[in-house]
Amino acid sequence: MKRLLWKIGNLGKRAINLFLAPLGVQISRRRRVLLNEYDDMYKEAFDGVSRPLVIDIGAHVGETIDHFVKCAPGATILAFEPSPESFSIMSERWAGVGITCINMALGERNEEMEFNVYNGSVTDSLLSSSAGRDEVDQGMMKLKKKVKVSVRRLDDVLQEQGLAGKTIDLLKIDVQGFEDRVLRGALQTLDRVRYVLIEVHLNPVYEGSCLVDQLCYILYGKGFRLQRSLGCLMAERIHRPISTDFLFKKI
Repeated sequence: MKRLLWKIGNLGKRAINLFLAPLGVQISRRRRVLLNEYDDMYKEAFDGVSRPLVIDIGAHVGETIDHFVKCAPGATILAFEPSPESFSIMSERWAGVGITCINMALGERNEEMEFNVYNGSVTDSLLSSSAGRDEVDQGMMKLKKKVKVSVRRLDDVLQEQGLAGKTIDLLKIDVQGFEDRVLRGALQTLDRVRYVLIEVHLNPVYEGSCLVDQLCYILYGKGFRLQRSLGCLMAERIHRPISTDFLFKKI
C-alpha cells in the first residue's frame, strides 16, 4: 500500500544517491508506474459498482484515499488510523460526505493497547520493533513515544456503523505486522468482502508480527484466492524481501 510504496521509494533513492554523490548527481523519487498498477487494481475491484464501499484499515494520513476517490468518485469510505498525529492530518483533509475517519486500531478483541510511535510515522505499529529493523529502517523505527489507543473488532464497529449487512467491495489492511489480528476480528465481515488488499510480511521487523502463511490460511479458509502481488520492500544489504502487498479475491 502507500506505506510500502513510500518505503520502497525512500530506501531505493537513498541507496542510489549515496552511489552518485561523488559525481555531484542526485535523483528524485519516481513511482508513477508502480502507483498506476495500484490504480488498475482498484479499478478492477470497483468495476461495475457505482458506489463501492471501501474499508481502509491503517489509513495513515489518507494517501490511499486519494486513489480510492480518483478511481471511484462515488465511493463510501471508512478509514481507520490509531496514531493521533496521522489521524489529525487525515481527518482534516478527508472527513466529510462519503468519508468517515475513525481514530482507532482494529484487532481481534476490544481493548486498549499501547501504540508505538516511531520516527517515521509510516512504521508506527501496535508491535515493538525487532532486532531485524536495522536492515531496513535507516532510523525510521527509533521509538519516539508510546500512546494508549482503542482497539476494536471490525465486526463490532461495522454493526455500530449500520454496515453489518453491506457488501464491502475492497478491504485494505496495512497495519505493520498486526494484520492477522485484524482478520480474526473481522471473520463475519469477510463473508461480505469481494477483494482484500493486505500487506504481508516475509521477514518481519516487528516482534510478534504475523507471516504470509498465517494470512493466506485465514483468507483461503474464508473463500479468497490470491490474484496478484504488488510491490516489494527489500533489505538490500542482505538481499532479503521484507514485505509486499497481496490482492485476494472472493471466489
